[in-house]
Formats: sequence, structure tokens, C-alpha cells
Amino acid sequence: MKIIGISGSPRKGNTEWMVKRSLEAAKEADAETKLVLLREMKIDPCDGCLSCEDTGQCHLNDDVQPLYPELLASEGLILGTPVHFDGVTCHLKNFIDRTNPICEKLKGKRVGVIVVGQLKGSEGKKSRKRVIDYLKAVCDILGMEMVGVVEGTARGVVEISKHKNVERKCIMLGRNIASGRARK
Repeated sequence: MKIIGISGSPRKGNTEWMVKRSLEAAKEADAETKLVLLREMKIDPCDGCLSCEDTGQCHLNDDVQPLYPELLASEGLILGTPVHFDGVTCHLKNFIDRTNPICEKLKGKRVGVIVVGQLKGSEGKKSRKRVIDYLKAVCDILGMEMVGVVEGTARGVVEISKHKNVERKCIMLGRNIASGRARK
């Protein structure tokens, strides 16, 4: 089984740490894994031309093109994002938009979601829920199965690594995607 972890964070920190920890657990469960850091990629925004619906190809020539075959060859994805104004980062949104040429071929893939917010309490919970609901809708639209969610709260860079309960959940997410089980 191949699992691709996609970190939508614009910087190295909590989201990347959580995605990596989940991928490590998946690898320990015999999955082949790959980490994609969207911040290091040149990804042009979708221009809405819809030519991909006719051709199956995106006319934009950037770092997404070589990623398409890998996404298609994978059985699972881990999508990670910090909360930005109650939404996913522009990096992850842009990436999601650019899956349009292959969207019908993503059906049936297993997806784990990682969401990191800065706000604590009920406001932070509401913000994270909005992001989770959006990613659930994306999975529903694409026919992918969301098998688990790990959310955390942190302000400092890699502060989340001190939260053992979050780490445990990341490990379970990676194992569950690799094993084909949904998290209960």
C-alpha cells in the first residue's frame, strides 16, 4: 500500500510533524510512504478553464504534473493543514483545486485528515470543525473515504510534539490507513 502525506502548512512546524508521525506509523505497518510539502512546490492556481474535463490533462506546467501519477498510484492520503481564518491554507486549497484533472480517478482512496489550530476552547473547536467539515465535503465530492481525523491545538513551532495524546492519535491514523481500518 502506498500512502502520500500532504502538508499544506506554509512553514515547518506542527502540521508537518503530525503528518510525518502518521506516515512513520504507516511505514511501520508496511506501507510505502511519501511526504509532500506544498510550501516547497511551485503550484499555479487553477484558472478555471475546464480544458482538463475534455483532455484529462491540466495545461498548467508546474510541480503538480509529476505528482498526478503518484496520487493515482496511492491507496491513501493524509491531508494536513493549519487553520487559517477558519479554513485550509491557500497551499492546500490550491492543491485541491488542481486535482480536477484526476478527480474522478481519486474515488475510493482512503484519507486521513490532520488539522492544527492556535485557538483553544470553544472558538478553536469551532474553527477546527469548519476545516474538518470542508475536507469531509472534498472527500465526499471526490468519492474518497475519510477514515480518521486528528486535530490539535498549538501556537509554538512543533509544540504539538509535546502532546502525547495527539501523537498517539497520529500513530493510530497512520496505522489505520495502512491497514484499511476506519478509526472508531
